[in-house]
Amino acid sequence: MKRFWVIVCTLLALFSLAAACEWDSDTLAQELRGMPDILGVIAGRFDRNPPLYYEMRLDRVNKEIGSGAKELELFDDAGVACDKLGRPDEAIGWMEKKRAVLDGLTAPDSEHEYRYYANLGTFYVHRWFKTQDRADLSDLKTGLAHLERGIEINPDAHFGREKVQVALIQHMIWEFSGAEGTMPAVGVSKEEMREGLIGIIVLGGAWESPDVWNWLMGTFPFEDSHIQYMIKWRVEGLVESGKERMLERTPDLLDDGYSMPEDEKETRTYYASLRKNGEEFQRNREEFMIAKLEAGKHPDTDKDFWDGYVETPPIGAPKEVPMRQVRNEAMFSGFNTGIFVGAILGVILTLVSVFAISLVRKKLKKKRSVAQ
Repeated sequence: MKRFWVIVCTLLALFSLAAACEWDSDTLAQELRGMPDILGVIAGRFDRNPPLYYEMRLDRVNKEIGSGAKELELFDDAGVACDKLGRPDEAIGWMEKKRAVLDGLTAPDSEHEYRYYANLGTFYVHRWFKTQDRADLSDLKTGLAHLERGIEINPDAHFGREKVQVALIQHMIWEFSGAEGTMPAVGVSKEEMREGLIGIIVLGGAWESPDVWNWLMGTFPFEDSHIQYMIKWRVEGLVESGKERMLERTPDLLDDGYSMPEDEKETRTYYASLRKNGEEFQRNREEFMIAKLEAGKHPDTDKDFWDGYVETPPIGAPKEVPMRQVRNEAMFSGFNTGIFVGAILGVILTLVSVFAISLVRKKLKKKRSVAQ
C-alpha cells in the first residue's frame, strides 16, 4: 500500500496538458452517455476530437460573445478549447471573463460556480506543467485551491476525477516542495482512484501515457487478471511506439498481481482484436469529422453534422477466462499454512499418545504394587 501511494505522488506529472477536470459542452454530453466500460477504454472507443474541432468552436464563441452574448456555457467552451490547443493563459483569461459575468448575476448559480472553479483550477495546473521552473509551485497551489473549492460546491461531479486530481496535486506539492516528514493523508480508495483514472483517460490526455496505464493496472483486483494483462500489453505497445515512460523507477505493477490468464494466448488474441477495433473506430470517426469540419460544418452549429455517420460496431466481450494463482508469496503462504496446521495436529496427537502411554504405565505400576 505504501508503494501504491509513492507512485501516486508523481503520477500527475504524466497527465500533460489535457488530463484534469475540464468542463465544457462535451463533458455534459459524456456525462449523459455515461463512461465506457473498461474494455471500451482499453480499446479506445471514446471521443477524441482533432484540433480543428476546437479551433472552430473557439471562433464561434468569439463571434457570439463579440455580438453581446453572455451565456455562461460559452466561456467554458472557449476556455477548454484554448486549453486543448495548448494555450492555458488564454484559457485562464476566459475564466476571468466568466467571473465578471457571474459576479453580475442577481442570484447565484451554483452549477456554473462549480464549473468556474473546476476549469480555472485545471488551467492553472496545466500552466504549471508548461513552465520550466518546477520549483515554482504557485500555479499548482492556486489550481489546487480552486479545485478544492469546486469539490466543496459539487462533491460528486465529474466521474470522481476531481477527488483523484486533488489527491495527486497534494502529493505533487509535497514532493516538489522538498517537504520532510510523511506524505499527506489520501482520502481516496483504490476503487475511487481507478474510476478517476479511467475518467482522466477518457476525457483527458492520459490515453497515450504508459505510466498512467501501468498505474491503472495496479488498481484492479485478483479476479480481473485478464484486464491487468491487457493493460500490460497496452503499456508495452505504447513504449514500442516511442511513448516515453517518465517514471523510470516505477516497477511493473503487475508484479503485485496474484493471477494470470490460464490461456494467455487466447487473451492476447482477444486483446489484439480489441485494439484493432478501437483503432478502426477512431479512424472512422476522425475521417468523418475532418471531412465535415473542412466543409465548414461543426456539431455545435449543425444538427445534421452526424448524418451519414456509421459507427464501427464493437466486438463482443471475451468468454470468462479461467485463472490460476501464480504469485509465489501466495503459494508459499498457503504451503506454510498447511505445514503449520499439520505440525500443530501432529504435536497434539503426539501429546495425546504420550499422555495415554504414561497413564497406562501408571496403572500397571499400581497393580504391581498391590499384588506385592
